[in-house]
Amino acid sequence: MSASSITIPAPTKGWNASTSNVGTGDGYALVMDNVIPMEDVVEFRSGCSWHTTAATNPRSAGLLPYHPISGSGKLFLASDAGLFDITTPGTAVNTGVTWTHSYADSLNFTTAGGNFLFVVRNSNPVIFNGTAWTVLTSTSSPALTGVTASTIRAVSILKNRLCFCVVASLS
Repeated sequence: MSASSITIPAPTKGWNASTSNVGTGDGYALVMDNVIPMEDVVEFRSGCSWHTTAATNPRSAGLLPYHPISGSGKLFLASDAGLFDITTPGTAVNTGVTWTHSYADSLNFTTAGGNFLFVVRNSNPVIFNGTAWTVLTSTSSPALTGVTASTIRAVSILKNRLCFCVVASLS
């Protein structure tokens, strides 16, 4: 069997969201992210700007937004060098939470006690209450009981309760 090639024309006619793949025809795109169709070519959307000069180590796990019920939210960056407040554009502010892995899983949740950002990483989880970070252990305030904190790898909410995925467990 010999190899063959085909030419796919640039989607200069734009984005077609009204018909199926079969009826699309040449020159249309099914997905058009960050490109602008011109008469005979497709140009990439130009421009980006740095929001922050975050950490000394460029590898990051992602952005962790904090959304309170009222008031202004915050934006945090999880990186190999720790957790940084990047709410204000410019230089990142070290939160004092450090770890050696950039992995982070997070969620926002609200209780009668307030609004919280819960972050799970490869060591004890941390919680943000809108002003301060707390490393959660069985003796911290608030305390994390019923599970070994350092084994938690993911967090979710079910029926207004936090549910955890822990290492080497199906329970």
